[in-house]
Amino acid sequence: VTTAGVLAKSSNICAAKIAAKEGRDKLHEILLRFGFGQRTGVDLPGERAGQIRSAERMGPVETATMAFGQGLTATPLQIATAYAAIANGGTLYRPHVMRRVLSPEGQTVQEAQVVGRRVISPELAATMRGLLHAVTQKGGTAQKLSVPGYLFAGKTGTAQKVDPVTRHYSPTSWAASFVGFAPYQSPRIVLYVMIDEPYGSHHGSGVAGPVWQDVMIDALRWMGVPPTEPLVAANDSQGTNAEKKAPKPVEPPTIDGPEDASEPQPPVSLRAPSSRSTPRPAASSATRSASSRSRGSGAPASGPSGPGAERRTCRASRRPGGRDR
Repeated sequence: VTTAGVLAKSSNICAAKIAAKEGRDKLHEILLRFGFGQRTGVDLPGERAGQIRSAERMGPVETATMAFGQGLTATPLQIATAYAAIANGGTLYRPHVMRRVLSPEGQTVQEAQVVGRRVISPELAATMRGLLHAVTQKGGTAQKLSVPGYLFAGKTGTAQKVDPVTRHYSPTSWAASFVGFAPYQSPRIVLYVMIDEPYGSHHGSGVAGPVWQDVMIDALRWMGVPPTEPLVAANDSQGTNAEKKAPKPVEPPTIDGPEDASEPQPPVSLRAPSSRSTPRPAASSATRSASSRSRGSGAPASGPSGPGAERRTCRASRRPGGRDR
């Protein structure tokens, strides 16, 4: 498996091997360099720093598991900030809720101070963008996602959560996520979506991915970002139809066949609601502040959504005798 394939297919084994080769000290230093284990400094109260063990407490097992995200905690804002550094060319900036405050006359009353530090070189950032772009191409875990008119880059996540009672990783509680940026060539926006404890499938590609896709499409349109890729009409090679979609990238990365993104999803059980049915809990948004321990290669989801999602209808009827069926 190539280096691109390791990231594209979310290979935990290969990530552990790379960490073992580079050593615990380098892995620990990179995590700290990208801001993990420390507050981002966002202008909001109550921010958590996350948890990263000291290098002295990282044995071979801890080094291997931390390489693919287990044994440490991180907030969504920390993850989005780290990906923004890769997207902008290697500078880690302090995030802000507002860029500036204007008076009714349009004059600047308050402006956020731009504070940043270089964490990787522009050349390495460009390489990382290419590796993350491979995740969205054929054979990658996000190959089924599409943002018409744009190339994009990102990473799926499927994090196993810790059971607060047993203090061990739960076999049933997951956090599915997808984080990425677009356009790939000149990023304008970084977006992180996390679905907490989804129903049915828990893979980030199938759960959080479709939500990320829909939000990114609307965000790019709202920001007025011009398409970077030619558009072709759906079911019309002459371009006469109004509905259009972008073609898949022509050059796929050098990776093996699909793994996570194409594995079959378990069926979702549907029931007719009774008079005592309770509302289904809403999935968490990308701004959920609680950090979660992660395990595996990526993130979870709450059922099919987005373009092409299958819709099912559940019908209930009552017999004359009063029994439901």
